[in-house]
Amino acid sequence: MKRKIFAVCLVIIIVVSCCMLCGCNFKEGWDNFWAIFAQDSFSSQWKKTEDGFSYYVDDEIGLCIMAFPGEEEVTIPEYIDGKKVVQLGYKDKPSIGFSGDYGVRSNCIKKLTITHEMNLYGASNKSYTEFNTLEELVFIDCWTAYVYEISNSTVRIDFATQNESNWKWVHPEIHLLKGEKDINWDKPNVDTIEISECVTVIEKGAFDGIENVTIKTPYQTKPEGWADGWNNGLPVEWGVEL
Repeated sequence: MKRKIFAVCLVIIIVVSCCMLCGCNFKEGWDNFWAIFAQDSFSSQWKKTEDGFSYYVDDEIGLCIMAFPGEEEVTIPEYIDGKKVVQLGYKDKPSIGFSGDYGVRSNCIKKLTITHEMNLYGASNKSYTEFNTLEELVFIDCWTAYVYEISNSTVRIDFATQNESNWKWVHPEIHLLKGEKDINWDKPNVDTIEISECVTVIEKGAFDGIENVTIKTPYQTKPEGWADGWNNGLPVEWGVEL
């Protein structure tokens, strides 16, 4: 009994001390304390690959990447230990006993390559997924899964992540490459694809299998990094303000 009383008093002292240091009220300090405690409890269930990916496996959702290797160039694997990677970060469920969003952040990745369709924002808010130093984002045979829906009939190829140090939006260069897989285009209602100026490389074949769509872009003419025949014969409107 004495140990329990001591433990409770110690927690209260820690919370009050934190409140005094950060200038928050007791409720905010209490919430922050348990958020940190929950994070530690949750991260203890993560596993780590030999090449530095930390991950959590949800029996219903699948494998979620929780942390990246400390490298400047990283390729997200499609499978880890025989399980398919389905998302970055994690939004917990009440039944698990934790509380909060667990995003993925990197302060060293400059080039990120994605080769399969997955959820980039496994937490409830995309700001929980941050690549503060990202300069180049490469999609191989999977860019169609990561377009922004502008309306029911229009999507945009773009990417932005917020830098937590200055809260400015980071827009890396986007490369659309063609590998060995077929392009998965499952948006029959879309008749317009907007390509932002972030897209600096498009390989021939990147738009294979896409029909009845008009492409719009702010570029006045074909950039040097866009291959001849990149659009697979689709009509293109140049110099369009997005």
